[in-house]
Amino acid sequence: MRLVGFDPAGRPVLSLPIYYDVQESRVRLDTFIGVAKQYEILIHILAEEIFGQQIVIQVYVLPPEEGSLRQVLGVVVVAGMGGILGTGGWEIGRGFINGLTGQSPEEWSQQLGEELREMLSSEADESAPTLQQEGPDFELQQVVELTSAVVEVGQHFASNTTRDLVSAGINPEQYADAFNAKTKLFQHVEVDIQINGIGFGHEREAPIRREDFGKYQIHTKREDEPDEWILETVTYRVSSPNWDRYDSRRKWKGRDREGGVVYFVIIDDAFWELANSGGLDSNVIDELVAQVAIKVTDGRKGERYVLKVIRFNDKPISKELSPTELGEFVENRRSQSGFHDQGSLL
Repeated sequence: MRLVGFDPAGRPVLSLPIYYDVQESRVRLDTFIGVAKQYEILIHILAEEIFGQQIVIQVYVLPPEEGSLRQVLGVVVVAGMGGILGTGGWEIGRGFINGLTGQSPEEWSQQLGEELREMLSSEADESAPTLQQEGPDFELQQVVELTSAVVEVGQHFASNTTRDLVSAGINPEQYADAFNAKTKLFQHVEVDIQINGIGFGHEREAPIRREDFGKYQIHTKREDEPDEWILETVTYRVSSPNWDRYDSRRKWKGRDREGGVVYFVIIDDAFWELANSGGLDSNVIDELVAQVAIKVTDGRKGERYVLKVIRFNDKPISKELSPTELGEFVENRRSQSGFHDQGSLL
């Protein structure tokens, strides 16, 4: 990490570099902005994880180094330090910091103290003051150390694979917001095909290669975050049915109106009663109109449960439920036994 100056309010600014390995010195504008924004979000999340309280951070865009494609951000802690400085606030995040970086904040003090003395001397155009163990200069050094912790943790978190973070005790379910922010950062990089690699250190290196980008991404949710479900009325064209109601190994397969492939489970008792009694005629391609509960994770639709089959080909099956009735139906099933028929529970 490097102390690069002070903001207009006299707060220390530490650099947070991003190095792109590209054949020509250019990246897409949406990549440049998207990566910086997701890095900012990641820094905010990690700062809150470290200190257990909300800290206001300002991120600046600094001039890049000549002759390279390096995006340099400047991190400033603007507010929220009152509950940390002089109160033992470091102890809250010490385990997290040590586990992730292998260092404690105190280990950065000597280097940062020297940089701070040089910076203060340059700003004042006079001999560097001696940083005492009390007073404004000492408090300023504490702020530098606090900001450096945020920057150092951000760099290490972005630079390590998901496997390495888990090995260090950083669990995706426990720190879901941070992992998801990092995933979005790498997605912005991955869609720009000009980028062969990326690095988050001060060296002109991009050790994270394009073929390994997937190792730094994971979609997860917090341990205490409930599943999100949406209810829809759909039309599926079924190409591969499964007439064994309790076969959990294979789901029904078909396509929705947009042509997307969908896999689903049918739990409508009326439908299965007709199926078992021979009351349904099946064709090579069957049309199914139904009310469906769909599990949504990270904005993506996943597991699908057909609650009510309104029509199978030309045969009416179950009465369509109103939104209120449908919601009550789902809650009753979830509170009683869940949706057992095929696949996992709702």
